[in-house]
Amino acid sequence: MQTAAGVYQARALIWAAGQTSRRLNVPGEEKFLGRGISFCATCDGALYRGREVAVIGGGNTALEEALFLAGICSRVHLIHRRAEFRAEKLLVERAAKADNIVRHMPAKVTAVLGEKRLSELELAGPAGPEKLPVAAAFLAVGKIPANALLAGLVPQDEAGYLLVGEDCRTNVPGLFAAGDCRRKPLRQLVTAAADGAVAATAALAYLRGA
Repeated sequence: MQTAAGVYQARALIWAAGQTSRRLNVPGEEKFLGRGISFCATCDGALYRGREVAVIGGGNTALEEALFLAGICSRVHLIHRRAEFRAEKLLVERAAKADNIVRHMPAKVTAVLGEKRLSELELAGPAGPEKLPVAAAFLAVGKIPANALLAGLVPQDEAGYLLVGEDCRTNVPGLFAAGDCRRKPLRQLVTAAADGAVAATAALAYLRGA
């Protein structure tokens, strides 16, 4: 494998590149990463207890984040670019019953504003542009698996996740995949750690000729 630090050779390789959070790609987003822009409500939500925040997205993760934040924040603005959510019906119903979750849909974030920290989101919707004062914005617009280097080598699904089974073996002898980079029903730290143990054991067996 060729890297920025040089070329490395090995008889077995465990690919555990994970995934990255999808961005909005709007002005101000990069500037306020970690200063109001977050990708994890359970990680950072407590920092905004009692304040108004926004969640951007329309899938299961977005509604789960909004429901969690509704329990600790004064108001949660749920922003989705489509007229209907993609989330499960139960989550949509729960969000509709929460008095402090305000829907903005269809609406699109066009800019992130503020000085030292995020203070406003600029939205574009059917009624025209508006500015929404919030202390934080939690992005839940999807993930991107870091599998570009394996394109054409290991089969991937339509979203780019590696088509690898629970044994973590790829179609390439000596190449194993573990964690969030492979297609799986649940992506959490505990499942990634389990994949690592499975992949390491499989790689060792491969090296031993089993």
